[in-house]
Amino acid sequence: MRARCLRVLWTSASLLAASAALLRTDEDTLKQRTHHHHTGTGRVQGLSPLDEAILAEYGAYLEDWEDEFRKEKSPIADEEIEEGEYPLSYDIGGVTKGGAVLPLLGEREGDLDEDQDDDEGEDADEDAESELDEEDLIESEADDETDTGTDTDTVTTEEDMYDDLDTTIDGQSDAVNGTWVVAEGIEDDPWEDPNFWVNKTEEEKEQILLQQADTDELMLTDEEREELDEEIAANREAREKEEKTGKTKKKRGSTSAKPNFIIMFSDDQRWDAIGLIQQRLSGEDRLYPFFMNETPHMDRMIKEGVFFENAFVTAPLCSPSKGALMSGEYEHFHGVLYNTLNYAVPGEGDNVTRNNDNTIGDILSQHGYNTAYMGKWHMGSQPERPGFNFSASFLHQGSYYDEYQFYINEEERPDDQRKGWVDDLSTSFALRYLEKYRHEPFFLVIGLKAPHEPRSPNGKTLGMYKHTEFPPMPNEHTTPEWYIEGKLPHREKEIYFETLKTIDDNIGRVLNKLDDLDLADNTVVMHFSDNGYFLGSHGLKDKRLPYEESIRIPLIVRYPDMIEPTPDTGRFEKDLVLHFDITATVLDLAGIERPPYYQGKSLRPLFEKSPEDPPLLDDWRDGVLTNYHRDPVWHFWPTWFSWRTQTHKINEYPRDKHWTEVFDLTKDKYEMNNLAKEDSDESRELVEQMRATLNTKLYEAGVPHRMPWFRGTPIKRPYPFEVSLWVFDNESSRDLRKTNDGRLQGGAAITTDRRGPNDGHLVLEQGGGGYMDVSHESFGKAVVDRTVSLWFKADDPLMKDPQTLYAEGDEETGVSLSIKGGLLEGYIASEGRNATILVHMASAEWTHAAVRFLGGDRTFCLFVNGKLIATEETEFDAIAAKSDNAAFGAYLPASPSADGHDHEPSSFFSGLVDDVRVYAFHETIHDDVLASQGRLLAEWTFDDTFNDTNAETNGTLKREGEKEEADEETDDAQETALSEDAPQGAKAVVLDGESTWMDISGDLITRRFSALSLAFWMKPGGEDGFIARVAKWNESMVIFDQGGESAGVSVRLVPINNTLDAAISSSDDDRHLLSVPFTISLYPYEHTPGWTHVTVTFDGTNNGLFAIYINGTQAASVETGLDMVPHSDENNSAIGRAHGTTAFGPLYEPYEVRMARQELERLAELAEDEDENGDEGENEDEERRELAHIAIVPEEGEHDRGPSHPSGGKHTNEAATSDNDTIAVNSTLVTVEGEEAEDPLPPWGFYEGLLDDVALWDMALPESAVADLYANSLIQKA
Repeated sequence: MRARCLRVLWTSASLLAASAALLRTDEDTLKQRTHHHHTGTGRVQGLSPLDEAILAEYGAYLEDWEDEFRKEKSPIADEEIEEGEYPLSYDIGGVTKGGAVLPLLGEREGDLDEDQDDDEGEDADEDAESELDEEDLIESEADDETDTGTDTDTVTTEEDMYDDLDTTIDGQSDAVNGTWVVAEGIEDDPWEDPNFWVNKTEEEKEQILLQQADTDELMLTDEEREELDEEIAANREAREKEEKTGKTKKKRGSTSAKPNFIIMFSDDQRWDAIGLIQQRLSGEDRLYPFFMNETPHMDRMIKEGVFFENAFVTAPLCSPSKGALMSGEYEHFHGVLYNTLNYAVPGEGDNVTRNNDNTIGDILSQHGYNTAYMGKWHMGSQPERPGFNFSASFLHQGSYYDEYQFYINEEERPDDQRKGWVDDLSTSFALRYLEKYRHEPFFLVIGLKAPHEPRSPNGKTLGMYKHTEFPPMPNEHTTPEWYIEGKLPHREKEIYFETLKTIDDNIGRVLNKLDDLDLADNTVVMHFSDNGYFLGSHGLKDKRLPYEESIRIPLIVRYPDMIEPTPDTGRFEKDLVLHFDITATVLDLAGIERPPYYQGKSLRPLFEKSPEDPPLLDDWRDGVLTNYHRDPVWHFWPTWFSWRTQTHKINEYPRDKHWTEVFDLTKDKYEMNNLAKEDSDESRELVEQMRATLNTKLYEAGVPHRMPWFRGTPIKRPYPFEVSLWVFDNESSRDLRKTNDGRLQGGAAITTDRRGPNDGHLVLEQGGGGYMDVSHESFGKAVVDRTVSLWFKADDPLMKDPQTLYAEGDEETGVSLSIKGGLLEGYIASEGRNATILVHMASAEWTHAAVRFLGGDRTFCLFVNGKLIATEETEFDAIAAKSDNAAFGAYLPASPSADGHDHEPSSFFSGLVDDVRVYAFHETIHDDVLASQGRLLAEWTFDDTFNDTNAETNGTLKREGEKEEADEETDDAQETALSEDAPQGAKAVVLDGESTWMDISGDLITRRFSALSLAFWMKPGGEDGFIARVAKWNESMVIFDQGGESAGVSVRLVPINNTLDAAISSSDDDRHLLSVPFTISLYPYEHTPGWTHVTVTFDGTNNGLFAIYINGTQAASVETGLDMVPHSDENNSAIGRAHGTTAFGPLYEPYEVRMARQELERLAELAEDEDENGDEGENEDEERRELAHIAIVPEEGEHDRGPSHPSGGKHTNEAATSDNDTIAVNSTLVTVEGEEAEDPLPPWGFYEGLLDDVALWDMALPESAVADLYANSLIQKA
């Protein structure tokens, strides 16, 4: 019978989480992850006695504990914790669990002797059963094994395992399998025999380790093994001779052979967690003095190579960082945004070349390198290792000890009985690979798991740093305002370094093997970490944030053929580098041209620096851009972008601008003083300067091409991956998806400076016959979905001849977008069946257009400026295979055509084209994607919901004076607020003018902007067209309110004036008002307005032009001189009422409130006069002087307001005053108490009537586009 093994568990906060894993692991899962047999004792397979003790003793407690935990809410997303999500990560029985929903740190070290059973009324028998004695369990376990004839000579108590975590085996702490305590051994199984390792030499231990990596793919024949042994012996002898004589066998840099490459990376290693680095630090910077002499092999690499002191990762998270290493690109291009996503495999996708993303391994393979990947990959759950000839790797996080986890060449080997600590085994595979392919140029990547949590130190290092003292961290109490600070358990720090220590051991194994194989001089060895780690800095434990401890990493490069050793001190470079520079460096040193999409820089210029060169290269980068994209699972970590220079850093959180951080690193290296919070002109100027630089760098990195970008802020996640994407930057026709670079034909050209110095666009001159050929095999394949999105600017949109913007295939089977005679046509066909959409298009300015075919829905849609204009049903559910011809600016027939003759291109477009995207995936391209690409910031169509089409600013129907309702009550209220009377043929929202309105408050809506367009349909007065309440007592009906009086935009109706007003404000003293006539019904028999379309635009690039359009025609405009409207301090926005102050200025008081205030002022003046004239009437007027109550009560009777006046108006029946303090008017009760008033004025400005299709763009629609918008809205209704 196999021996039973007991796993040493260590979790980041509490060992209780390990028990939680067992509670949630069903028997089938246990069977999959254990090789132990059932013993007939009634236990679950694979559980040790101690595991069962934990289950019995703490099971009930954990159930209650997790129930309580799920009641907590995220401090960021305010979301309930879902069933099945765990608060901690842990490792038990070889299975890693995770999914934390709160960034909690453990506040205790997991002392399991503490009584934790707080449940009342628990059965006494269950209590007795839960308090099992560990020694009895071990003894019982030994009895089960009596028949096997084996002896048990190790007894481990619960205190040994979980409190001390200082496990030894027969007094030995260097057992290779030290993360498992062997309770019973088996003959002839060295991994199960604790005595096997005693008195073994290091070479003998190494041979045993290597044998664990023996696999058919790497095995040598006996003849090859003998040859290898002879080479190693000869190389060792030659090396010993060189060391004695001090002579080297060749001059550095003289080799002409291709260099070899070994890339090793750890997981979560801090930049300063290296002995030699700790030696260089001093004072409060030396956080780990005990570690100064603990990494001899990393120290050796630094002394024989170079350490980059300012090395950073593009994203401080495991999978995104690894994806950047493989691709040489930022995360928004390679697509691995978080840990659950796979790396795209070239050629895969929905029957279309999805990505064609060649890894660094692919490129080197194509140039004669033998490539291999060993160890941790950790990008999703994929077994593929694209670009590597050989791989020995595992899925997900893997486990520190699990004999089943390695896949060999992407195939699972369940029958393998490989055992060992995971990084030892990964390294052993690497060494076997080096032995076999030592005579070929190779590229080898070794992914190490350590020191990632949950940590299980190797037996050689377990307990090595127990009882170590750690100096206090200078910034351990500067936790972000939104994060829950916790205390990191002391033992967890110790285990971090015990796990980390083995990384150095395995680096040493690799360096020694290179020496033995005589490969050291011509092999580039690089070691780095995929991200940093807080380990208590900023009161944090993990990474994921833009602080130095998280984004800064160790990076060491050793290349004896190029880099001179500095054996005494080591060499240190201060230039700013990013980890994906490694990818560019490898290609440079290999003599391979770097692909144009690579975003890293070769480090070679830094290697070649001489001691006489300045510390920083003049032509090197001036800063590093880092980022993090919010994970849908770990949702409490926010999206952020950071720009870090040698002296300063700015951290921007796009959805939470008030979290912005700016640090002066020359004075504040621990990032404890946020300059963005300082109220000084100098700090504000610095923040704006850093913010502008960050936005420039984001643009240069292509972020706006891959992410929705509104009001200077990237929001949401990157767009779905296109089949092809052309943005024409830097005068390039390159396809950013790397599948299909365009070919310019005829008079076609690319120019720049549309939105910036490098922003390009395609130029197709009238009559020139120019176009761009993008024919490619991907266009010939059958697809279920197809979406095409582009921007264009037509020279003459009214031209009668057709002008093709985009076309693929032909009229029988194909897709096209074209304009003709002021119309935009979308066309789709499959095997003779087709669908066509025509909409108005008279605009000669930049316009966004998109067509989308969804085969599953059999729908064909056309979008203009991000807005869905029309939808047609199709008779087919896929586009059949066709010819692969495709072009921008012309219809390009297949060559040769069906009739056997070549035909010339035709239907040339005259104008400009930009930002062309073609999609064909199984992922549906939703409306919000095309809305974002068309600059549509938000749209509320009221089709059964109040949600925003762009999914960023969903509205909430409010009823003034009522408490928050339950969800079902809210749904009912919203349903009753929707009317079938809508101009778009769907539904409209009905607002009563008294209490109902829609809250659209959000940081995004109130952001700084330099352009804006607001459009909506309105029908004042409700479905009968009569204003029943508002006109009686209120002088304003606010339709839309964004921001406030110091920065915002507002639109209102003024019934008393019969006007429609719009206001824009950039400060308290700089606001501008437009007013146009708009007749409103004050009586049932007066004019009843129908549905009216209103558009308001602002263009900061055109002298601040502010305009109002009625039914597509400009009614008024003014040049405000504003170039932008700043971020509003009032985070309020609303549809249907004023929400706080408005751009019109201070609250425009309703008539009766103004009359009440004037009466108070009159009484105050009277009191002052009386004081001056003596004390006469003092008692009579004292009450008036201190407090004047105006009770505003309902007044019965007919409408008593006279006819309204277009140029202004006044009530015909001013309320009379009396000697008492009561004025009778029509409204609700209000008390006005002068300066001592605590009650606010009553809500005001409610709109009465219907509203529909409220849309907000982050651009200024030109006059012709507004006319098209109105005309196309009528098409929608039809």
